[in-house]
Amino acid sequence: MESQNPYESRPWLSAYAPGVPDVIEEVTETLSDMIEASIARYGSAAALEFFGATTTYHDLGEQIERAAEGLRKLGVSHGDRVAIILPNCPQHVVAFYAVLRLGAIVVEHNPLYTARELRHQFEDHQARFAIAWDKVCDTLAGFPADLTLERIVSVDMTEAMPWTTRIALRLPLAKARTARAQLTATPKAKKVLGWRALVDGRRLNKQHPHPVIDDIALLQYTSGTTGAPKGAILTHSNLRANAMQGRAWVPGLHEGEETFYGVLPLFHTYGMTLCLTFAMSIGAKLVLFPKYDVILMADAAKKSPPTFLPAVPPMFDQLARAAERGTIDLKSLRFAMSGAMSLPVETVARWEEVTGGLLVEGYGMTETSPIVLANPDGPVATPRNCRRAVPEHRHPCRRPRRHEHGSSFRGVGRAAGPWPSGVPGLLAATERDGGDAAPGSLGAHRRHRHGLGRRVRHRRRPAQGDHHHRRFQRRPDGGRRDTPGSP
Repeated sequence: MESQNPYESRPWLSAYAPGVPDVIEEVTETLSDMIEASIARYGSAAALEFFGATTTYHDLGEQIERAAEGLRKLGVSHGDRVAIILPNCPQHVVAFYAVLRLGAIVVEHNPLYTARELRHQFEDHQARFAIAWDKVCDTLAGFPADLTLERIVSVDMTEAMPWTTRIALRLPLAKARTARAQLTATPKAKKVLGWRALVDGRRLNKQHPHPVIDDIALLQYTSGTTGAPKGAILTHSNLRANAMQGRAWVPGLHEGEETFYGVLPLFHTYGMTLCLTFAMSIGAKLVLFPKYDVILMADAAKKSPPTFLPAVPPMFDQLARAAERGTIDLKSLRFAMSGAMSLPVETVARWEEVTGGLLVEGYGMTETSPIVLANPDGPVATPRNCRRAVPEHRHPCRRPRRHEHGSSFRGVGRAAGPWPSGVPGLLAATERDGGDAAPGSLGAHRRHRHGLGRRVRHRRRPAQGDHHHRRFQRRPDGGRRDTPGSP
């Protein structure tokens, strides 16, 4: 007789915090549906805060609809790739959801990339449209004509700041000039359109078709240990499911009442998931910072004390020490999530001492959209025990199995594969091994030239080891170029 005890087949469930479900419900809405639901439910509540200036959910919805119409008039349509190259700012949030509303595909980029790094990715995804920080626009405009970049929308993020801050930045003082030069620049290229021209027009027609859950929402470039970045294909279903998993993992959150601090870059899958999707899905206020800065955070905390902070271990350590000195008040923080690297036990102890809240560690990969493992977010949390799979999807799934290189994950928001081929890359063994996503299973696949990208052979990621690896790629001239990977 088959046992009815779920712990026998899924023993990790016994370590779940109280209130965490075994599974999440089936995904039935896109990210566009998700943000529209939050706008309808939390309309008058603050959605975004930037240097003290707030944007309500209602106003955020208006800007998304107007930006979507502006993009449609430029020629953006379903399936088009639209590059976003922005620091954390309100325009980034608007651009992200406006692109998705049209059924187009967001391609996130680090705005501090060199021209060469950006060009490599543009050669791969071949986006015709870009929404970029004004300091990057001239770099994009200088790309060769064969990259097919037709229109560039320039964003001056200081326009989202309070008028008092904008006036201060224009004072004829050396300090003001230096600060202004760090935040904005006037593009010289001719084919650049200002952000205001995009959002000052009409709203998108309500009858305009929405995306569906299996549509591609995001190309997120990731390199791992393989050298050249590859674009992981993530669907609306992938990303919406991960936001639901994040919500399920922290049952102590109060919808419509939380304040998230966006210090992680939104162009990275970690910051995107916890701030752009998860936070917005529960009606949280997202306080945005263009860069990590303890003083900026301390000033923001006086007006909007944070309750949830996703960050990386060095940030937690530095913030905890600042709190001990009295530089910043962190007592309002009930939950914090650490990722990207190992979280020292000493950092956890120091953080929980100065905040009174919980700090737990999560693990994920871009290709799993991204979170798959985490410490329980509750009284059973244990440092250095990031071994609990987040609740899986409620859909048919085969039993997990062991792979030769370690554990496998099931029910995670797996990527469809690398752009442009769509064949499984990191998850090459996924279908063969019963639908399980295996960490380290970067299969040796080929991306064939169909007018998109170069032919590249990717090696299998080492099974274990946290040291830096080096990968080698053949140059067109037959030589060999070494590129350092990441841990």
